[in-house]
Amino acid sequence: MVIYWSMDAGTPKTSQEVRLQVLEGEDWRTVQTVMPAGLEQETVLELAEPVSTDRLRLLQPAGRGPQARPNIMWVREVEVFGE
Repeated sequence: MVIYWSMDAGTPKTSQEVRLQVLEGEDWRTVQTVMPAGLEQETVLELAEPVSTDRLRLLQPAGRGPQARPNIMWVREVEVFGE
């Protein structure tokens, strides 16, 4: 999966933490957590093991958005790849 972050005045609005979750029954399970080290235009998530699901979500914990505006999640595009 690749998360493409929105840009504002040439600066990417990279979240400080994002969790990739899949739905298992009635509950969401986190399969990967990423914490980008700084501003980046895109964040790549590569799973150690394949996951089968018909629903997934990106969860940003409260206050873990871009440093200048930590209570927003500013995503431009998400690309998901399968095998």
